[in-house]
Amino acid sequence: MELFLITDGSVAANILKISADTDTQTAIHTLFIEQNDDFEATFTDEVEFCGGYTTNENECFCINGFDDTLGVIDAINRPSAIPEWDPETISVYNIRALFVGIPGRGESATKVLLQSFDKRQIIDNTRTLFQNITRDKKTFSLAKSEGLSLDVKLTAILLGDKLFFKNFNNLRRIFNVDSYFREATKEELVIFSKHSHFKLNDGFDFDVIADSVIRKKVTLINKSCILQNKSVNELSNAAQQLGVDIEVDSSDINNPKIVMPMLRKDVKRLLAFLDEDYFISQITHTKFRSNSKVIAK
Repeated sequence: MELFLITDGSVAANILKISADTDTQTAIHTLFIEQNDDFEATFTDEVEFCGGYTTNENECFCINGFDDTLGVIDAINRPSAIPEWDPETISVYNIRALFVGIPGRGESATKVLLQSFDKRQIIDNTRTLFQNITRDKKTFSLAKSEGLSLDVKLTAILLGDKLFFKNFNNLRRIFNVDSYFREATKEELVIFSKHSHFKLNDGFDFDVIADSVIRKKVTLINKSCILQNKSVNELSNAAQQLGVDIEVDSSDINNPKIVMPMLRKDVKRLLAFLDEDYFISQITHTKFRSNSKVIAK
């Protein structure tokens, strides 16, 4: 099992192969397989990634249709095409992740086991004395090389185009996944506020009141396509059933519009409704606010 590294943005080659002897490769294989087994035994339930959801102890996130722009799967399937890492040319400080994998066979998809890597895993031997085993064993020499240590657990598993992970922030150290959980830009806020479902008061400027929470909500609402899939009347009826106060301008009976509030707290309440944060218990008929968009099984 070959060991590969992923470099940071300052190196032209994204992926390099770490040369190791047979015994080391065997040890690496055993270590990663054990971590894979531990990951799968610990996280028995998978949840489609949702930025506002906190996983339980036995849950991990998954992203279907993950775009492997780095090419880690290609590296596993064609390791001979990957150049070897030369520590004299590219420093150990340029490493941001390590990975191994199992090539796909027949109906089985290629599997990649990934660990994030940081400077704490660098072993700086330049101030370490080692016993000299080739000369006088009583003589110690100052080491001139650096090393690296492997992590005790996996950060992610990529199986074909399905990505499994526990911690989104750790995952970001390996892949560029901002598109899966990011804040809306100023341009996206303008486009959102000008949607045909909304009526804006004079002087309304979304960018002025848009904090991080609002920007993330706009991204999630755009992703859900709820404004495209539901009419203003449908949304208004749902708000009434939930007891959520939203103002609707029905001066044009054929084209009602939701009035965008001017106050930040009211905008957040509207966005929380559109992001389906509210629900009513069918048992107590109490209105709750949810922190999850995970569909219950």
